[in-house]
Amino acid sequence: MEDFESLFRIRLAREKDIPAIMEMTKEAFLKYKEASGCDHLDALNETYDDVKRDIENKIVLVAIDDGEYVGSVRVEIFPDKT
Repeated sequence: MEDFESLFRIRLAREKDIPAIMEMTKEAFLKYKEASGCDHLDALNETYDDVKRDIENKIVLVAIDDGEYVGSVRVEIFPDKT
C-alpha cells in the first residue's frame, strides 16, 4: 500500500489561493451542472470577494500535490455545533 501521507498536503487557505479555489470550484460545478441538469448554481457566480469572505469567516482548506492545487473544501460550524 502506498504511503498516503505523501500524496498531497492540506493547509488552511490564504488569499493568494483564491484564484485556484475559484478555478477548481468552477470546474467542479460545471461538471455537476451538466450531470444534474440544474440550471442555476450559485457557486458558478462566486466572486473573488465571496471566496475571501469565506476564508476570513469559515474553515477553508486547500490540498496541494507537487505544487499543484488538487482540491479545496469549506466548512462552516454554526453556534449550535452543526
